[in-house]
Amino acid sequence: MTAETNDTRFCREHAFAGNPLFRVSGILAPQRPRQLTALYALFDLVQRIGRRSQEEGAARTQLAWWRQECLADDPAQSRHPALCELHHGGQARLDRTAFARLVDQVEHRLERPAMTDVAALRRFCAAQGRPLLELEAALGQADPDGIDEGLAARRGLWSLLTDCFVSGESPDPWWAPLSLLAREGLQRSELFASGREAQTARIIAEILAPEPGSSAESIDISNINQSLAHIYVMDLLVRRKHRSMRGSAPEGYPAVVARVRVREFLAAWSLARRINRQK
Repeated sequence: MTAETNDTRFCREHAFAGNPLFRVSGILAPQRPRQLTALYALFDLVQRIGRRSQEEGAARTQLAWWRQECLADDPAQSRHPALCELHHGGQARLDRTAFARLVDQVEHRLERPAMTDVAALRRFCAAQGRPLLELEAALGQADPDGIDEGLAARRGLWSLLTDCFVSGESPDPWWAPLSLLAREGLQRSELFASGREAQTARIIAEILAPEPGSSAESIDISNINQSLAHIYVMDLLVRRKHRSMRGSAPEGYPAVVARVRVREFLAAWSLARRINRQK
């Protein structure tokens, strides 16, 4: 087995583990699939450092390593599997400015800032999600200026949801807004406790309520650069997951986050076809 095959497998496993929707969206919008898979593997490797099971000192040491490897040194010369795949054949380069913002946001996540209300949570999520979208746009050599705050906030919130519900640990919604918890008379530690399902469902439903911003389901595709197709296919899937969670009981959240249903796949496939149709 060649080193290249090992690197490819490594990236695929991390891309799927970090974002369950990538298994579908990567197929439906296959712009530079090898590099896109490597980029999503990179997202998982960096963002998982912010998960609660990690000791903070060790997490900061890992972030310092990524800063050295990708910002101080040349990432195109790295021997790390994700960076080797991303730069394979010289077809892509890591946007180091956006990557620096990503690492900064993961470090901010380590601090677990208190979210006073839903608006504060959305601002936090937008800051978390924007570097991911900038890195994807740079991969396709597209202008990221068209990425609005709503799209960035959804991507950042999706990252928090996957950390919470598919990491294999007990849910830890440290980001739940204090105003919603107070309204329901809950401590954060009680959010997924037995007998609190109704209050939990109301809180999560309000967090996931639709917000202003471009909708992949109704957007004018004539304005979309085809190299950005993946971003909009992913956003459609994220929106649909939010909608499904709003209609689910809390015990069903992990399954909703981790699985792509047939109707979700078909909707994403339809959007990908429209975007990639010859204009």
